[in-house]
Amino acid sequence: MQIPPNGVWKYNIINEQWTQASTGGDPVQRLHIGMAVQGLHSRGFYLGGAKAPKSDPAFNAEEDASPYLVGSFLSFDEKNETFRNTSTAGLNKDGTVISGFLSIIESLGARGVLVAFGGITNTIASAMSLRDGDLKDPTLRWPMQNISIYDIANQKWYQQQASGDIPSWRYLGCSVAVSAPDNSSHSIYVYGGWGATNTQKNDGNVY
Repeated sequence: MQIPPNGVWKYNIINEQWTQASTGGDPVQRLHIGMAVQGLHSRGFYLGGAKAPKSDPAFNAEEDASPYLVGSFLSFDEKNETFRNTSTAGLNKDGTVISGFLSIIESLGARGVLVAFGGITNTIASAMSLRDGDLKDPTLRWPMQNISIYDIANQKWYQQQASGDIPSWRYLGCSVAVSAPDNSSHSIYVYGGWGATNTQKNDGNVY
């Protein structure tokens, strides 16, 4: 099977037609299991990700190709159709993440903030297995109580410790941010995900 070239496609709802965008900016790798979020102001973000044979046919062709995590933080300007890759220094101890939780709160700060936590982290470019059974290694967990907040305007990560009824560690779950009508408060709801003791079930709770 022929693998199509790396690219971004856009869909015209009225014409029911797909076309390929002519993107510019920083080069983009073929990654998978990173975390994506879409803002209201024509901007999207893709945090983390892994380089793996399943995500990149050229990498798959290399001898002894083993998956590894990358320090990548992409933003995509939909108006200009350009990518920008920003440093992940300050995200967490490794500057990497896969399969965690990422939300955006656009009413905070000058241009909004991103909130990231959970999932899996490892030293950049360290060969590792991405099989679910191997991802239960405690040394790979990004604790759920360690919250990283990214100020989009200032391009800087901040850390916050969560308190209260903290969910047990998990990855591949869902999260969504909800703000009060007057933006006086903001909540992030977490549901599902695979945990440390059983990769086939979640606890069924909403946090």
